[in-house]
Amino acid sequence: MARCPSGYCVDPASGAIASIFDKQLGRELVETNSSYKFGSYLYVTGGDDYPSNSLYRFGAGLKPPALAPHTASSGHVATAKETPIGTVVQLTSSAPNTPSIQTEILLPNSEKQILITYRIHKERVLSRESAYIAFPFAVSNPQFAYGSQTGWISPAKDELAGGSREWYLPATWASVFNPQVTATLIPLDAPLVAFGDIVRANWPADFRPQSSTVFSWLMNNYWGTNFPAWQGGDFTFRYALTSGVRFDPSAQTRFGWNALTPLERDDVSASKEASALPEQQASLLDIGTPGITLLTWKAAEDGDGAILRLQESAGNASDVRISSKFLSFEHSWLCNALEDNQSELKQEGDALTLPIQPFQVLTIRVRTQPRIERENGISR
Repeated sequence: MARCPSGYCVDPASGAIASIFDKQLGRELVETNSSYKFGSYLYVTGGDDYPSNSLYRFGAGLKPPALAPHTASSGHVATAKETPIGTVVQLTSSAPNTPSIQTEILLPNSEKQILITYRIHKERVLSRESAYIAFPFAVSNPQFAYGSQTGWISPAKDELAGGSREWYLPATWASVFNPQVTATLIPLDAPLVAFGDIVRANWPADFRPQSSTVFSWLMNNYWGTNFPAWQGGDFTFRYALTSGVRFDPSAQTRFGWNALTPLERDDVSASKEASALPEQQASLLDIGTPGITLLTWKAAEDGDGAILRLQESAGNASDVRISSKFLSFEHSWLCNALEDNQSELKQEGDALTLPIQPFQVLTIRVRTQPRIERENGISR
């Protein structure tokens, strides 16, 4: 019987989620007619006639193996409680050769996202195997896309001929969408995904997904290189999920990077600079163009100023305006990836403005001074 904390229902027997209702969109996000439960662990057997099947390599003369997905079962709710940061539910279940699957679901109070953590104990076996987490989203006529290092990719349009059509490597996010809804998954620890079905070694020439499910591919021992013959022990896999009314690669890129590289907290001692900050929150750096993502803000390798690295993720040329309420820009340069100065940038008042091309990554060196020092006539 499903148990329903605020906003979603869990399915204890499968250690998965039965329902997620998006209150903002007024719609269900889980495909209830799917063969798989949402967030369920899948253990796949088959392919032991290796290398005489097409799991081994591409080949028109090789036959796809008969694969059998086994879903997690024998589950129950371990704990369910309200915490200061949100609702937390912990489930436990098991699957073949996976005696322990501990699933923690966190629904934060202050953010529109769900965080899911799996702690899995798996036995070592030499028979062919594969493991996934299934996320069947309720998206009719689905389209898929995923974030790459410098942009985003539609597997239906952007893959080169002869490339993989069964698994992909999102650097940041993976999304399924239509004109009414977009669902986005951030796989923090297992970067391979399959869209529409598990990997069956059919080696299709075209991208024709069988469903709206995103499968996170955790591990396999199908190939003789890059993967050990057997994989066992304790593993942790984490995910962040969100949804929206439209496909927005820029927002999804920001959500992905925020999940992958969250801000680190540090205490600020009492000082004039600290007293100038608002009590609740403040933006130290403002980037006026929504399609621009700040990938890096760090000290320069040679100690001269700081390095900003910006990525254009919407596919549009624009002018980027960078400003700060707390820092004044003294000098700035456009750099290459090795942080070598290429050309000095012109400033417009207290802001820095420069052009950026679609999907371009820019590296900028800046020398700054706290505004409070400049206003008090302090020079360095």
